[in-house]
Amino acid sequence: ELTSIPSNLKLFEDMAAACLPSVDFDPFDPGQVATLPAVATCKDGCKAKLDAWVDPVSGWGCCVPSLLGGFAVMEDLQKFPEYMDKLADVCAVTIPVACPTPDGGSISGTFIIDNFDNSWWTSLNDALKKVVTDAVAADIAELTGVDKTGVTITATATSGVLTVTLAIQASSASQAIKVINQLNAFDTSRRADAQKIGIKSLTSNPKARQDPKLPVMGATNNIVATYKVVAKDSPFAVVILVSMPYTVAEFDQNKQTSFKKAVANVAGTSEVNIELNITEARRRAGSIVVSTKILAGSDARLKEITKMLGTDTSKLLTKLNKELVAQGLSESTGVTAPKKVEPKPEPTLSAAGVYRPRVSLGVAVAVLVLMLSCFV
Repeated sequence: ELTSIPSNLKLFEDMAAACLPSVDFDPFDPGQVATLPAVATCKDGCKAKLDAWVDPVSGWGCCVPSLLGGFAVMEDLQKFPEYMDKLADVCAVTIPVACPTPDGGSISGTFIIDNFDNSWWTSLNDALKKVVTDAVAADIAELTGVDKTGVTITATATSGVLTVTLAIQASSASQAIKVINQLNAFDTSRRADAQKIGIKSLTSNPKARQDPKLPVMGATNNIVATYKVVAKDSPFAVVILVSMPYTVAEFDQNKQTSFKKAVANVAGTSEVNIELNITEARRRAGSIVVSTKILAGSDARLKEITKMLGTDTSKLLTKLNKELVAQGLSESTGVTAPKKVEPKPEPTLSAAGVYRPRVSLGVAVAVLVLMLSCFV
C-alpha cells in the first residue's frame, strides 16, 4: 500500500496547486488540458513552486524537458507543454536543458561551408554571430533528425569559407550511426560520389552569400563518434563468433585493434567495450574463430546492440565485411547471431545456512510512469 506521495510527485502537485487550475490537474486528461488558458498568468506563489519543481538539485531538473517532450508528441495533450513554456516565460523561470543520454553517441566533425561572405561575418558583434550559428545549428539538426538542443557549433570565417566545428549528442547509439552515415554522404574528401549540401539559413540570407547568384553549400570532414565506455564487469553483454582467414600468430595486436573498430562500427559502441578470445578453427587450416564479446552499460543498451547486429547472419556478415575491409582486414568467412551472456547468479546464505539464489523484492506501483521514469 502506498502510504505517502513520492517527493518527486509532490513537487509536481505543489506546482500544479500554485500554477495550474487545481492541485488535481491531470496532464494526461485531454479534457483538462483543453481548458488551459491561451495566456499564462504567474499567480501568487507560482514562481516559487515552479522554481522548486525545475530545480536541478532538489527538483526534477533536466527531467522536465523529457516530461514535456513526451506530452508534445500527443496531439490532444500538446497544449500542456505549450502552456508550461508560456508559464516559465511569464514567471521568469528557466527550464533546464534535457538530461544527456549516457548510452547515446556523441558525434564530432567539421562542416566546410563555401560561398560565404566573411566580410559580413566580421562586421557582426558576438550576439549577432550567435544568431547566425544558432540558425546553422538548427539547419544541421533538421538535416540529421537530431533535436536542435543536441547540436552545438562554433564557427570561424576566412576567404569565403565558414568552418563550422560541430558536436552532436544523439539520443541513442543507433541514431548516432544514422547521423554519421548522413553526414559522411557530404564528405567530398573521402567519397567520390559525395555531394555538398545546401545550408538553408545562410542561402536565404543575401548578406551571407559571397556570390549572390549561388547558394551557400557545405561539405563535411572528419566525422567521428564516441560512445560511453562500459565497466569490464558489466553484467550486460552479447557474444558473436566470427571466423577470420588468419592464423593466431597472424592475427596480431594491430589486426585485433582494427577488428574491434570494425565490430564497434556495426554494433554502435566503442572498441574499448569489445573483448576478444581467439582460437584456431577446428576444421579449416589457417583460420581462426574470434569470440567477440560486446559489453553494454544497461539492459536497454544491450537490446539496442542486439537489434543493430540482428539475427540474420547473412546481413550481419555483409555489414561486418564492409567494416573489416574499411579497416584493412580480410573479409570474414562466417559469423553467428548474437547470443546474450547470462551472468552467473551470486549465491546468498539463508538463515538456515543453505545457499539459495539471490532474488530481488519487486514492488509494482504503476503511478504516472512517464512522469517518474526519468528518476529510475
